[in-house]
Amino acid sequence: MTSLLATLRLPNLRPHGPLAAAAACLLALTACSGAAGDPASGQQAPKPIGSFTYGIPTPPSSLDLTKNMNGWTSAVAVMVTQPLERFDSAGKATPVLAGKVTTPNDTSVVYDLRGDVKFSDGKPLTAGDVVAAFKHAIDGAGGAQTASILTSIKDVQATGDAQVTVTLAHPDPAIRGSIAFGVLVSEADAMKGAGADYGTAAGLPVGTGPYVYSSFKADKVELTSNPAYWGSAPRIKKLTFAGFTADTTAQLALRSGGVQANYVNAPKSTQQWKSIKGATVFSTPSLLSTYLTFDTSKAPFNDVHARRAVAHLIDRQSLARVTYGDEAQVMRGMAPDAEFVPLAGSADAVTSFMSGLPQVSYDPVAAAKELALSATPAGFSIDVPYPSSEPFAEPVLLSLQQAAKPLGITVNLKPQTFIQWATDIYMFKPAPLGVFQIGDLQPDPNGGMALMVTKANAAPTKFNMASWTPQEVEPLALTMTQSGDRAARWAAASSILTSAAEQLPYVPLFAPNTVLVYGDGYSSSTAPDFMAFITGAWLDTLTGNGA
Repeated sequence: MTSLLATLRLPNLRPHGPLAAAAACLLALTACSGAAGDPASGQQAPKPIGSFTYGIPTPPSSLDLTKNMNGWTSAVAVMVTQPLERFDSAGKATPVLAGKVTTPNDTSVVYDLRGDVKFSDGKPLTAGDVVAAFKHAIDGAGGAQTASILTSIKDVQATGDAQVTVTLAHPDPAIRGSIAFGVLVSEADAMKGAGADYGTAAGLPVGTGPYVYSSFKADKVELTSNPAYWGSAPRIKKLTFAGFTADTTAQLALRSGGVQANYVNAPKSTQQWKSIKGATVFSTPSLLSTYLTFDTSKAPFNDVHARRAVAHLIDRQSLARVTYGDEAQVMRGMAPDAEFVPLAGSADAVTSFMSGLPQVSYDPVAAAKELALSATPAGFSIDVPYPSSEPFAEPVLLSLQQAAKPLGITVNLKPQTFIQWATDIYMFKPAPLGVFQIGDLQPDPNGGMALMVTKANAAPTKFNMASWTPQEVEPLALTMTQSGDRAARWAAASSILTSAAEQLPYVPLFAPNTVLVYGDGYSSSTAPDFMAFITGAWLDTLTGNGA
């Protein structure tokens, strides 16, 4: 999943380690004027890096984002198959394959393509390739997981040799960010020729990016620099993304030099990472949201009293510390506060509203009273599937299992791999009770919260895992997702937040920070946050030459 910080300010970058002080003085390898190696800069170009390994929690099961839509896949795929533009965590757009992006009206987006781009196989980028990428990404009927964030797209046409026009079925203020994440451009003929193998080792995507795929295995993906790349040659010649399901294993690899950077999947271990000699640790807020979900369409959780009973058994403050240490914030509503700042107009306005939302505190006595009022006063038994590799899941469920037992509620835990769990999510197989985490593409509720409400989103490739479809929410969601009036959108979002707090289709848990670690001799000239990680922007800001 993906995230932009919902703030007009830069992220709260907190660098640690011996290179932190020097990071701001080093220049990133970018195509900008004055970059290192430019005679005008008066500095020598940083040395090339022969090989660099980035540790990630879950290697992609497919290199086709439409089949495996998550942050880990995006971080790898964008190195080969590029987007039309990318957004940073402050909401700023940077052109990539599109030299210019315009919105002539509220239902059209026009992309004028760069004229100097070629695929790694030598073929020039065409409007036809981009149209094919869109068609692939919005093919929900064909199983494209990316279709879930591109539902407002009505049509895509080549309106010139180097121009593509996207027509929307209705206004969508967040669509450019969704397209930037969900539509990665590959060579259309190669994609068609690969057929069902596209994205596998037998059908490696052909892209325009700084790298080409050289190996795709279950535990790692290896890439080598693309000699035909249209931009500045990447400094790293061989780039590997390696999977580490355990933070302790990743720490050993960083200590030994086996990896040079790592995405920390268990932020609670941040202090351990800081203790590694030469390591530089960056912790930044994110828009990742974590929840318990109830299937409100079926017993026992079609009864609000049963939902409230379980909610009263969750000690969110304690679980946040147990799960993330100091690297998470307890959520007060269906999405992190920062997501609504652009709509509300200020952080203070959001804080004022969120402070007044009803909260369900940890209270076993209150839980027993709510259960007694429910249709299942003697309790019930439920199966709960969860991704065993993800830190947000097991501690919460084990705590709930223990707290629920005295009330006659039996919680049967069913561990799954991340891929199994995510596949069930995308195929819309809601459990009676589940854990769920979603990241927003930009500082706007259209990127996350909107996908978790309405009847239309209680379907495959959508994310209303609670099947929460009250009639009064439908027009509110329409206003929130389509109106061009910021105040009207905030009013609608506020009403949805209030209804969700009262009816409890979801129990908001916490929003974890993103923690990224660079090994001895490496750092970053700017904040290497979640968006920099999944868009590949970290490559442009990498500093140092290694230990």
